[in-house]
Amino acid sequence: MENDKRSEDPNKRILSNEDLINPLTVLLFLALLSFFSLLIVNGIIFLLEYHQGLTIAEAMKQLEQDQSAGLRNYIRIALFTNHVFVFIFPALITAWFIFKREWTDFLKLNFKPLPVQAMNSLLGACMLIMAFPIAQLALWLNQQLPLPEWAKSIESNANAMLQNLLRVESPYELVLNIVVVAMIPAIGEELLFRGILQRNFENLFKNPHTAIWLAAVIFSAFHFQFEGFLPRVLLCAMLGYFYYFSGSLWVPVIAHFFYNGFQILAIYFYTNNISSFDIDHIDHLPLGLIIFSFIFVSATGFYFIRFNTKNE
Repeated sequence: MENDKRSEDPNKRILSNEDLINPLTVLLFLALLSFFSLLIVNGIIFLLEYHQGLTIAEAMKQLEQDQSAGLRNYIRIALFTNHVFVFIFPALITAWFIFKREWTDFLKLNFKPLPVQAMNSLLGACMLIMAFPIAQLALWLNQQLPLPEWAKSIESNANAMLQNLLRVESPYELVLNIVVVAMIPAIGEELLFRGILQRNFENLFKNPHTAIWLAAVIFSAFHFQFEGFLPRVLLCAMLGYFYYFSGSLWVPVIAHFFYNGFQILAIYFYTNNISSFDIDHIDHLPLGLIIFSFIFVSATGFYFIRFNTKNE
C-alpha cells in the first residue's frame, strides 16, 4: 500500500531519456556526425562534378554569362545534396540515435490539434513576412559597420549566385526553386538549429532566451555572410520564439518556408527587372512602413503568446 501511494505522488515522475542525456553529449555526437556528413557530401559533390565535367565553383561563375536551365539545375542538385547531408541527415540521426523512441518528442515534431497548429503557422508566417521592413533596417545598420573586403566579397558572390539561380524560364523551374531554395532549407535548418541546438542549449543553460539567441547567432555565423548578419539573427530569433511558445517545430518550419517562398515568388513576378533587384540591398524604405511593421509584429507576437498559453 505504501508503494502504491508513492507511485501516485504527482510530484514524482519517470525520468525521460532527455532528462538522462547530458546536452554536451548530444552536441559532441552532432559535431562528429556533421564532420562525417561533410565527408559524404564532399564525396558526392566530387562524383557529381566528375560526371558533369565542371566544378560547382566554375558553374556558379559560368552562370553569370550562360543562363541555361541545365546549368541552373546542376547547381540546384548540388544545393539539394548539400542541405540534406549538412542539415537534415545529422539532425535526424542525432535525435534518433540519442533519444531512441523519444526522438520526435525531443524535436517537438508531434502535431498539435489542427486548429491550433494552423493558427500558429499562420501567425508565424505573417509575422516573419511582415518583419521584412525591420530586417531591412537591421541590414542598413549592419552595413554601417566596417567589414574587410573578403567579407564583402563573400556576400556579393552569394547574392549574385542566388539571383542567377532564381532566374526561371518556366513554371517547372519555379517549382524546383520553391523545393530547393525554400522548402528543403526550411526543414533542414529548423531541424538542426531549432530542433537540436536550441533544445540542447535550453537544457544546458536552463534559460530559453539564451538558447534562442545563441542558436540564432550560430545560424547567422554559419552562413558566412556578414553584411546580413544582424537581420539574419533577428529573423532566426523570431523563429526560435515561435518554436518555444508553440511547442512545435512545424511552426518555425512553415514560417521559414513561407518567408523563403515569398521572396522567390516576388522575384519570379519581378522577372523583367531582375537585373536591378537586389535581395539584400533595398534602400529608402519609408519610416512609416518600418513603424507599422514593428507595431504589427509586436501586437501579433503578443497574441501568439497568449494564444499558446491559453491552449497549453
